[in-house]
Amino acid sequence: MNEKIRVLPNKEVDQFQQMIDSSERQLLQRSQLMALVAKERKISFDAHVAAGFTQMQALDLCHR
Repeated sequence: MNEKIRVLPNKEVDQFQQMIDSSERQLLQRSQLMALVAKERKISFDAHVAAGFTQMQALDLCHR
């Protein structure tokens, strides 16, 4: 059973950690982007409602 366990050389461990760090940064950036997109959609929805559309119409228009 232990013959299947392999210890990674330091270089591979460093590369693996860099990939993890990069993925974490990308996830944070994506989360920040999604928050901005949500704010933009809310502004659009509110503008449609303020212009006289019903909430359902505004929602439909914002999905396009």
